[in-house]
Amino acid sequence: MGIKRRPRTVVFQSVAQQHPWWVGACMARVEAWAKRNGAEYILVEDEEFIRRPPKWVHRKCGQRINPVTDLARLIVAAELLETAGCVVWLDADFLILEPERLGFPQPSDAAFAREIWVDAAPDGTIVTRRNIANYVCAFRRGGQFLPRYYKRAVALLETVTPPLKIGVVGTTFLTHHAAGDTVELLRHLGNFSPSLASALLAGERSPLIDSCERALSEEILGTVLGCCLSRPPSNDARTNLALELWCTRRRHLAGCADPSERFNEGRWR
Repeated sequence: MGIKRRPRTVVFQSVAQQHPWWVGACMARVEAWAKRNGAEYILVEDEEFIRRPPKWVHRKCGQRINPVTDLARLIVAAELLETAGCVVWLDADFLILEPERLGFPQPSDAAFAREIWVDAAPDGTIVTRRNIANYVCAFRRGGQFLPRYYKRAVALLETVTPPLKIGVVGTTFLTHHAAGDTVELLRHLGNFSPSLASALLAGERSPLIDSCERALSEEILGTVLGCCLSRPPSNDARTNLALELWCTRRRHLAGCADPSERFNEGRWR
């Protein structure tokens, strides 16, 4: 009797060839985390990744690249599942804060990030939204949700009128259509709005931070940096903000770091 081998697990990502150093640092952490958990790590070349969706999708989306990449990750996930038992996607700008503590997704079908989005409206009102996001997602071979998701997303893109919303087949779609389905929600993940990131970096308590803590009710072990770094004036500002956010996240949302602690580029890697 032969030895029955466990189907391999794959963690995959994609990134543009030219990218900021902090994105490379985020991805290096993901690769190490994957190997720590016995998974294979695959980096899909960005040009090859972007080409996966049909040409009409590219034409329909125009300069709005998000729906294209949302579909691309589904297509690549399905391809990988031909030989893998489970595949896990993490956005290139996802920073794992606690690699030894962040759980590894093992869904029975599919899993997506539970997102608590806290932001300030133009009139100063604090808005809290509970979303289902795909910046971290996982799929099991034989699962029903992945092909159903792809089919419905493509059908939606065929009928929707441009200009398209960023999350038309991503977070917005999942929040409205995946709730109550067979998907599992991945906890302890964060996605800080620019307003919340600014409040964190100010180093003082604020209604935004209080609202975030109440809504999260759990420690953040990994977070997306792209949204909170979307309005910096320069590349240096992006770098500094990424480093500061790492420290202040621990101070305000976990309470387990020295408030004066600062990390330089070399140590952060």
